[in-house]
Amino acid sequence: METKKAGRTGITYEQVANAIDELTASGINPTIQSIRTHLGTGSPNTIHRHLTAWRTAAPVVARKAVDLPENLKAEIISEIEKQAAAARAAAEKELINIKQESEVLSKAGEQLETENEQLEAENQKLIAATTEAATLATAHQKQITSLEADNNSLQAHKSELTQQLATAQAQLTMQQQQQQQIQNQVEQLKADTEKAKTETAQAQQAAAVALAEKVGAEKTTELANKQNEKMEQQLAAMQQQLTQQQEQSAKKVDDLQQQLTKQQAESAKQLATLQQQRIDDAQAHAKQLAAIQAKQAAKVPRAKAASTKAAPKP
Repeated sequence: METKKAGRTGITYEQVANAIDELTASGINPTIQSIRTHLGTGSPNTIHRHLTAWRTAAPVVARKAVDLPENLKAEIISEIEKQAAAARAAAEKELINIKQESEVLSKAGEQLETENEQLEAENQKLIAATTEAATLATAHQKQITSLEADNNSLQAHKSELTQQLATAQAQLTMQQQQQQQIQNQVEQLKADTEKAKTETAQAQQAAAVALAEKVGAEKTTELANKQNEKMEQQLAAMQQQLTQQQEQSAKKVDDLQQQLTKQQAESAKQLATLQQQRIDDAQAHAKQLAAIQAKQAAKVPRAKAASTKAAPKP
């Protein structure tokens, strides 16, 4: 945001003339410094120009002549006129030169004041631009700090997810071990089933040989068949439980890996965007400051040249 400095308005001839009248009425000699002090403002060059104009336009106050004899008065007047004529001619010539030099100095001073006001305005713009650049740099630094904090948080979350993944892998390993135990139990059930079948066959053979034991053999066969069905049901339930545990473990590991990959990509994208924005802003402000400084540096030699050209030659 640029701040604009309003240019000063020069004092007028009427202000200077009124100040001279007031100083004269108070018994104070009207000079550049006394007029400037009385007004409280004003450029010495501008006051000098108006004071010169006032003196030129001021009427000559006639003084009351002293009563003298006519012959003496005539002689004195004649001598005074001769000396005054020569002094007046020299004074008028000198006054013309002084007026011309004064006008040149006054115009040059006003030009320098104008240049100085312009340089001051440019300087204020430069200060405002520098302040704005510092403010933006501070804001960008805060954003970077915030992003770094977010990145640290993401890193911590990443570590947490990594730990969870390790835990899930450990659980998967444990489930695999449990699966192996269940598989061993299944094998044992199969062996027990085969054993039961063998015993059933033996019982059937014994029933055929020993008719007296027919009833007992039939009961033994029925019991063995029921035990065999029960073992088969237990085996199917264990296999189903093992399959479900494997699917859940695989899904949990896959979800954790996808979440970790997505967060890493988002963090890298945000950091790259903010770094590029900081570089672009810094380059833009550097160009703006360089342009203002170059413009201000170009005006200083012109002001010095105008001052040198306007100065009267000795």
